[in-house]
Amino acid sequence: LECDGIQGIQENQAIQEIQGIQENQAIQEIQEIQGIQGIQGIQENQAIQGIQENQAIQEIQGIQGKKQVI
Repeated sequence: LECDGIQGIQENQAIQEIQGIQENQAIQEIQEIQGIQGIQGIQENQAIQGIQENQAIQEIQGIQGKKQVI
């Protein structure tokens, strides 16, 4: 009976270790998702910069158009 008790404890420890690994994997997955979000954030910034550049070009073209009218 004492031996059975020891085996039971060892099994519980093994289960806890497996759960620990799963928790670590879950954390890594969250970090990977955050990493992807960070990349998406950079892409959004690039898109905004692209729009700003387009606006600047339009403003320059507008000025040139006015100069030509004069």
